Amino acid sequence: YGETFIHTKLQEVCERYAGFKAELRAMGRKAPLISIVSNASQMDDARLDLAVNAVDILKLSFPTCDPEHYGEIMIGNRDQGARLLEIAKTGLAKCMTLHRDGKIPELRIHISPPTRHTHENFPQTIDFLTRLAADVGLDHLRVVPFASTSNRAGSVKEASEPDEAFLSDLYRDHWRTYHKRNLNGVHVTLLEEFRVFFPSLSNVLSVLTHRFPCVWKAGSMAIDSSGNFRLCINDVASQAALGNLHTDSIATIVQRVKTVGPAKICV
Repeated sequence: YGETFIHTKLQEVCERYAGFKAELRAMGRKAPLISIVSNASQMDDARLDLAVNAVDILKLSFPTCDPEHYGEIMIGNRDQGARLLEIAKTGLAKCMTLHRDGKIPELRIHISPPTRHTHENFPQTIDFLTRLAADVGLDHLRVVPFASTSNRAGSVKEASEPDEAFLSDLYRDHWRTYHKRNLNGVHVTLLEEFRVFFPSLSNVLSVLTHRFPCVWKAGSMAIDSSGNFRLCINDVASQAALGNLHTDSIATIVQRVKTVGPAKICV
């Protein structure tokens, strides 16, 4: 885990993904959707050009538009929040522009991680995001208010008080207000966290009918920035990698997945 757009092998990885999709399409086969998660802090033109050729969905984590809270959440320093927020704002605008022009097929803004601040600032954050979208001429915005949290990357501090950590239904009170509404001339669609991983009923059924039922296994393929294929996205350190894109074909890895039960690696 870390900021994807500063990975030293970003160009190599993006080129491999782009080539992989092109090969599948040339064979008349459907290519998998490839997404990248970023905090929008390292969005220079050269890096974005690499992503445009490889990525189907760009997911931008943006917890809040409040400068002090942004700094506290991102680096634990409120005093640096205004500076960091301005950098993220520039990155967000660049990505919105690329999406407007059709160069990035889908753009999602993840309101994450969920904390008291992200919840309380949500109305202001949505206003901030829709105004920014309107400024660049983007007429729609897809927002994912993450209602559950994890500490997979080890960067989320333990809550000092029990009510500091919201674990479910964090945004239920905002759903009717903002879902499928026009704000600042921008149509807002809120996506449920569950639907991010299971966009169709077939994905849910695959969990129930699989030899080794597992939510993560049926819903996605997790490949880290070094090319390791992980059975579960929660295996942050890739301790149970089933292969690597540099040495194994996708077909080989898929066959391995079919024979491995989650219980063998879950902790």
